Amino acid sequence: MRNLSRFAWLLAFICGSVGLVEGSSLDATPQSGIQALKVNDFARAERIFLEVVQKDPTGANFACLAVAESSLGHLENAIAHFHRSLELGNDSASVHYYLGVTHLKKHDPRDGIRELKIAIAKDAKLEGARSALGVALVNAGKPREAIPYLERARVASPKDAQIWASLVRAEFESGDAKQAIRTVDAATEAIPENSRLAATLASLCLRHRMPQKARLLLESASETSPQDTTLKLLLAEASLRAGEPVEALAVMKGLPSEGGAPGELAYLRGTAYLLAGKLEEARPYLSAALSADSANVNYLFAYAGLQGSELHYADALATLQRASDLAPRSEAILYQVAVTDALMGRYEESARVCGEALSLSSQPDEEYFLMGITKLAQRDIAGAAKDFRKALTHRPGVAAYHAALGVAQFEAGVPEESRQELDRALTLDPQMAPSYLWRARLWTRKGRSDKARADLETYVALNPNSASAYQELSHIYQAEGESAKASAAQARYQSVKTQKNENEDDASFLDQLWLARIREGLGQVTEGP
Repeated sequence: MRNLSRFAWLLAFICGSVGLVEGSSLDATPQSGIQALKVNDFARAERIFLEVVQKDPTGANFACLAVAESSLGHLENAIAHFHRSLELGNDSASVHYYLGVTHLKKHDPRDGIRELKIAIAKDAKLEGARSALGVALVNAGKPREAIPYLERARVASPKDAQIWASLVRAEFESGDAKQAIRTVDAATEAIPENSRLAATLASLCLRHRMPQKARLLLESASETSPQDTTLKLLLAEASLRAGEPVEALAVMKGLPSEGGAPGELAYLRGTAYLLAGKLEEARPYLSAALSADSANVNYLFAYAGLQGSELHYADALATLQRASDLAPRSEAILYQVAVTDALMGRYEESARVCGEALSLSSQPDEEYFLMGITKLAQRDIAGAAKDFRKALTHRPGVAAYHAALGVAQFEAGVPEESRQELDRALTLDPQMAPSYLWRARLWTRKGRSDKARADLETYVALNPNSASAYQELSHIYQAEGESAKASAAQARYQSVKTQKNENEDDASFLDQLWLARIREGLGQVTEGP
């Protein structure tokens, strides 16, 4: 028996008491049925054991019949026959294990988890039941309960990639991202050069907002499997999520147009150009992606991003509505609708839709941030500051949240606290453009025109379409006697003012958040709970 596979060992455990049935045909014997199960000929095994149980209705024979039925997807019959096996006294760990797995196939996690726990209680060495129970608990939304089972299963089977991936998922979903990353490293060390495992772990990192870690995994996997188009596409996605659209385009260079799912390559290329600010280049690719699959919510989501970036907000809302019709409980789509409403100045509607998104969100920081921005635009300064602090409670390391709180504190008349938050934002992200604008205003109030000028010049370099910044620069240049620069800044102010509304200070946060959601939403525009 030591040479049997784990599956065959379980079968032997179930069927160990099965003997030849007197009077059976040579084909319809328990041994022939077991042999059919061992070679995965489940249809033949089912036919054999249907005949066998008529002649010898033992618990072991019913268990074998149920295994064949479960493997064929005949789940109701399998469950009934497993229970019949138990009634006939075959109360073994392996019967409970297979019964639990069958319940899980039937999307009945409560009974599946119960049976797997019984199996482990009866046989603590039944590692297949332990790993299956860990996965079932994660799928049932109980990741903390799953971890001990998966940890022991990992020790027992250190080369099992599925167990490693399930453990990483459980740790991420239990909120312990640091431990999840340690487990990722341990997994790649235990099973090196397994590109499929690397891809799975990278997907988990992407789902939990760790694109840089995903990139490292995928770069290594791509070196191991340089011809794997799927890995290249996933690496391109990780690069986009990490804010590196140029790198993503380089990864996709030379890939066949038919690579990936219909329209996938065009979608990724179009999104890369969109995030790089090259809207003309983005449009044909995103249009091609939709032509290839007009019912793909991710493609619709990205195309709406293009329309929004072109300031065609009504068109963007229409496209998002098409996506919402396909995925009505998608937090990402509802959130983007709320952002679009806010950009259009429809603050009450934005707050309503944002509330819907909040009810579906497992990471509500961005909803609180958006609600704070809309309150800031409506001059509810105290309410805005409260929402920004809620966002920071959930994710304290986001530069935009510190910058927005700095703006609220500026408006509330607490300049020192405002400067601290703006400085913290720029420490986290030196490209956080609004921090330069509002810090310049703090310097202006303190009479430090030299520092205000430096911050404003940095701001317009990062955001060349801010009318108010050019006007403020014009005043500083004029006061310093630089008439030519003052005139040029004033002319730029007039030019930008005719193209945009005068509320661009608030919109600058929203624009950034819009594109962040395009980046983070790649492949993640899924239904909520």
